[in-house]
Amino acid sequence: LVPIATFLVGAAWLWRRLDETRTALRHSQQDFDDLIHVPFEVPFLCDSAGRMSEIGARWSEWTGHDLSRPYTGRWSDHLHPDDQGTAIAAWANALSSGQDYDQEYRVRFKDGRYRWIRARAFPNRAADGTIRSWTGILHDD
Repeated sequence: LVPIATFLVGAAWLWRRLDETRTALRHSQQDFDDLIHVPFEVPFLCDSAGRMSEIGARWSEWTGHDLSRPYTGRWSDHLHPDDQGTAIAAWANALSSGQDYDQEYRVRFKDGRYRWIRARAFPNRAADGTIRSWTGILHDD
């Protein structure tokens, strides 16, 4: 009888912990959803080589790019021609050095106007120190 009671107490404790974890996960997901829908911010993720893997929905609102289609172009295609060289060189330097990326450049919005954007990206490192991905944010003042 004691082993069964111990099992039931343990199972009840595990069930409560699972419920608490699910609640915390729901709250965390809601916080994340709130963050990625901030009107003047566009979060993005890149793989270790700097290739875009995810970008916030606001990017489509800014540039008109259809996010339901795979992104086959270069992010720099949306930049003002005078800013492309500097932005690309700074990104290449960040990728090779592993240092943070922090640049301001003009992005062409879907109405054809250019607006100044601040782009920041930070390396996400594995336990051995290698870069596994990059997390970034585009900020429109």
